Amino acid sequence: MADFKTIPLDHINVSFPVRHSTPSLEDLKASVKRNGIRTPLLVNPASMELISGYRRYRACVELRRGSVRVGFPNDVVDACTTLGDHVTAPADQLCAIPMSPRDRVNLAIRLNELSKPSDIPKRSFTRSVHTAPAVGMTPKSLRRVSRMIDASQEGQLDCDQDCQSARKTLAVMLSAIDVSPNSVDAERMIERIYAQFRRGQTPETISEFEQGSTGKCGSGQLEIDTPITKVATQRVRKRTFADFRMGIDQVSGGISGLVRFGLPEEIPPGSREYAVKEIKRGRQDLYVLLKQLQEM
Repeated sequence: MADFKTIPLDHINVSFPVRHSTPSLEDLKASVKRNGIRTPLLVNPASMELISGYRRYRACVELRRGSVRVGFPNDVVDACTTLGDHVTAPADQLCAIPMSPRDRVNLAIRLNELSKPSDIPKRSFTRSVHTAPAVGMTPKSLRRVSRMIDASQEGQLDCDQDCQSARKTLAVMLSAIDVSPNSVDAERMIERIYAQFRRGQTPETISEFEQGSTGKCGSGQLEIDTPITKVATQRVRKRTFADFRMGIDQVSGGISGLVRFGLPEEIPPGSREYAVKEIKRGRQDLYVLLKQLQEM
């Protein structure tokens, strides 16, 4: 459980805020005057860096308040549980301005900087499983976008063509996050955009990607002229029965293992919701696959 304390505002490090901009604070300031800070800020206890609550922090500064109530999470799971649905809740419930996709990814990266729970073996713990649902994304989408951020930052001082292409693709992936929030559609779109980038193609807009125009050169795209990208393209285009059988075996084996060993004694609320959502999604996908097989 996070440790909640009231601390001076100037003790909080806000050098690198998660949000790129802070829209009007008038409604939030009025709420703070009436009710105070209802949702405590979230601060990294090791670095005193602000994780969540930059608008609330700015409102307190402008209202000339000397201190504010904050929560110090024990680890990344504790932080995600404490954050709850603050990011994904309707704006009218929190006097909040919805976070942009880039800001939500930044928040997930900031959450990932926290330590892992000491009572969970390192090999069986993945941060994105907890941080992605907290910011309204799927773990796979978050990992893909994070990798694209790393790729787009390589060689910042002298950004070459690959770096520029990564930045364009990143912009499309970020816009795809909210095409259908928390859905398979958005996840699959991000996955396919990432795969196209790995094959040397650079979609610049969602509409361009959906129309399948990324197979052409031009508009900032890279030619597929290396052996590695050609092999990758061939692998994507040629799915064999062996690939299909291996996938079926992995799915059935994984499901059997989960059922056999049952559920752990304790599951954090955020992880429980994620598990329910993923199981439902998997059930729908398997039903579609079963129907296709029966119709062959």
